[in-house]
Amino acid sequence: MVDNPCSVGSSQEKLNLAISVPTKAEHRVKAEHNESLSLHLKEPFSDWAVTGMFYSASHFIESYLATVGIHFTNHSLREGYVYRDVKLKPIYRDLRTLRTHSEDARYMDKVPPTKFKQSNVDTLRPHLEAIKRVISPLI
Repeated sequence: MVDNPCSVGSSQEKLNLAISVPTKAEHRVKAEHNESLSLHLKEPFSDWAVTGMFYSASHFIESYLATVGIHFTNHSLREGYVYRDVKLKPIYRDLRTLRTHSEDARYMDKVPPTKFKQSNVDTLRPHLEAIKRVISPLI
C-alpha cells in the first residue's frame, strides 16, 4: 500500500502536506491584474475598484517579500512587517489607507458600498502609485 502524502493517521501518524506559496512573478501578475481591474471599474462599482487597489498593493508587497523568503496570508502581519522593514516603512501609511478604505468598501456596516464614487478611487490611486514606486526597484 502506498502512503498518501496528504493523509492523516498514516502508519507513522504524521501529516505530510506540501505547502506551495506564490512566487515573486506570480504575485506581480496578480498585482497587475488587480490594478487593471481597479482601472476598469467605474461607478457603481467604485467599492470594488478600491478593493482591487488594496489587493494590488498587497500583491506588489508580497512580490518583494517573496524575494526574501517571506509570505503572509494575514493583512495585519504583513502590515506589521512593512512598518518594521526600513525599506518598506515609507509605504506603511499608504498601505493602511488602502486597507481601511477597502474594508469600508467591503463591509456595509461601515460605509454603504454605494457611497464610494469615482472621486474616492481617484483620491486613493496615488497611494497605490507610491507603493509601486518603492517596490518596483526591489523586485
